[in-house]
Amino acid sequence: MGKVKLILCIIILISGCDREESNQNDLSQIYTQWKLVYFSSQDAHGNVSPVTFTDDDTYSIHFKDDGSITATDACNSCVGQFTQREDDQISVSSFYCTEIACNEPQYLFFLRNSYSATIESNTLELNALDSDWNEQYIFEKE
Repeated sequence: MGKVKLILCIIILISGCDREESNQNDLSQIYTQWKLVYFSSQDAHGNVSPVTFTDDDTYSIHFKDDGSITATDACNSCVGQFTQREDDQISVSSFYCTEIACNEPQYLFFLRNSYSATIESNTLELNALDSDWNEQYIFEKE
């Protein structure tokens, strides 16, 4: 009986070793409404321009499961398309905003690149891959 228990313990230990912990980024959570809480860009000279947003700010984006995007950028509305790639990246294209003059800066207006995308808890982080401005967007789930 002791040998059977020993063999069962070894099997359990070996089967536990075969499993790899998955640290995969689950981008399936992207399909919801997100509120912009932080934005930064770095120009070619290394100057960084960070901005932190409050609850009163109205910058939000909604990634829909049909590949479309809707957004609110200060006083303008935006629409566009995105594609999700297997390598935890998204590409934003055909992104257009109304051009109503308003006093607030427009941060989402320039969302037209490829980004690495990371979702952790209720936070979405987008980092530009092919931009001269090294943009970083951080959103929280609404």
